[in-house]
Amino acid sequence: MLIAGRDDTIRYDTDVLGRRSPASWVARPKGLEDVRSIVRWAYAERAEFVVQGANTGPVLAGVPRAGRHQGVVSMELCRSMIEIDVPNRTVTASAGVDLDSLNVLLARNGLTLPIDLGANPSVGGMVAANTGGARLIRHGDVRRHVLGLEVVLPDAHATVLPLLRRLRKDNRGPDLKHLFIGSSGTLGIVTAAVLSVDPLARHVATALVAVHDGDDVLRFLTLLEARAMEHLAAYEMLSRPTLEAIAKHLPSGIRWPFEPSRTSDLPPFLILVELSTSDSANDRHQTLEDDLTTLVGEGSALGWVTDAWFGRPATLWALRHAAITALHQEGPMVAFDLSVPRSQLFETRDQIIALVAGSAPHARYADFGHVGDGGIHSIVIWPQEMHAERRDDEQDRLRDAMYHLIAAADGAFSAEHGLGPENESAFRRSSPDVRDAQAALKALFDPRRILGAVDLS
Repeated sequence: MLIAGRDDTIRYDTDVLGRRSPASWVARPKGLEDVRSIVRWAYAERAEFVVQGANTGPVLAGVPRAGRHQGVVSMELCRSMIEIDVPNRTVTASAGVDLDSLNVLLARNGLTLPIDLGANPSVGGMVAANTGGARLIRHGDVRRHVLGLEVVLPDAHATVLPLLRRLRKDNRGPDLKHLFIGSSGTLGIVTAAVLSVDPLARHVATALVAVHDGDDVLRFLTLLEARAMEHLAAYEMLSRPTLEAIAKHLPSGIRWPFEPSRTSDLPPFLILVELSTSDSANDRHQTLEDDLTTLVGEGSALGWVTDAWFGRPATLWALRHAAITALHQEGPMVAFDLSVPRSQLFETRDQIIALVAGSAPHARYADFGHVGDGGIHSIVIWPQEMHAERRDDEQDRLRDAMYHLIAAADGAFSAEHGLGPENESAFRRSSPDVRDAQAALKALFDPRRILGAVDLS
């Protein structure tokens, strides 16, 4: 165990955006029995702690809560188990196994866990946040892939719930694993998971497609779903302000499809479209490219598509994944991870832009995201030179107003990042009856309330 003041704990108490909240202690278990020993000690000592995976989450759920003397249980060493069952199309993995390593091993067997993120999270962290990602429109979120879990409860006995099943059909009673998926580490500690995996895509066709406006974004999506739904793997949006930031901070090696000096000619929206298939037939790649070219041509003939660029998937995805890094370099920012029904997406977006202009007049707005599943990452950026106290005041007002707007739109304040201190004020807006039920679960599983950075009471 590492102790703050005696050992270096900075990397465990600093989040992905560089925000630090010192940990009282850090424990790094290697397996189930280590976790249980830590939990028994923490329960006896009433020592609060958070569980940390790869520490890639932006809502402060994996680092100690500011003002609380909390420890960190890092799962980074819990990596001993990766068992691939090819006929069953499942993998059983320890909580600390990271997504990239898992997919390297799965690929050797022609399989993949199709969760595509700009980060490299751990299995336990993905379960806790119910991660979505860029290919949710085709493959669903992590919840859709979880078949079983092994969970340690933060009670006196460090009770283990043996839910680590490889079954796709199991109706022996209420499915308790779903209580822990998306719980943001507040109810129990996931130590292992059984995940359903998919055949690896053999052929992929990608394009960047420029469109006029939000209506055309949705019209072209509807066309793709009507004509190529079984192959549509991703539909990602980059708005003009985001493209401007990428052009300004373009990483070396990324192909830029526009005239470098003509940012005024950037389209209002650029869509990354991907079609894929696991069919191994040699001619499928050309067929997919032909299909995508035809669909883009139809969108152009209908007046929705203004331009398009076809290219290698890795090249085009590099542009999409450069978005958040580029925006982060523009200045201090607040990132909102939102979702609304797709039919309301751009109406809500217009309201958000107006809200930012009124509530944070010194800030700039940019966005990108998984519009195919109704998700949008709304980014608000303040000037570097603005006084911190004034900026903090604007940020606080904006958060409150933004969460009110999203609640009124019957949307979600956290589409895929989970629940943490960063968005807890929005959680407090939930129905009292819903919160009472959540508090009852918390009291059942965590009677001394020692687990997690968020108070569910």
